[in-house]
Amino acid sequence: MRASSVIDCDPTQEAIRAALQQLHSEDFQASLPAVISPYGTGGASEAIVRVLEHTGFDDLLKKTFYDLPASPGSEGTTQARA
Repeated sequence: MRASSVIDCDPTQEAIRAALQQLHSEDFQASLPAVISPYGTGGASEAIVRVLEHTGFDDLLKKTFYDLPASPGSEGTTQARA
């Protein structure tokens, strides 16, 4: 998926030169305002932020932690607790 404004070319000097000529051509430049993005109209990150700002996360995840007895030979080590 790509927009019609994308110019593909081989990695050779001649192909790159031809792609640049196409890029700077009047026809190609004139076609650019009509290009439709295949990725939508933008604004996805703003929409995500709006949803997240109005979503309550208080009851989303409640983990319970338990202290386990120390195993033999673990003297002097500490157990992490959340």
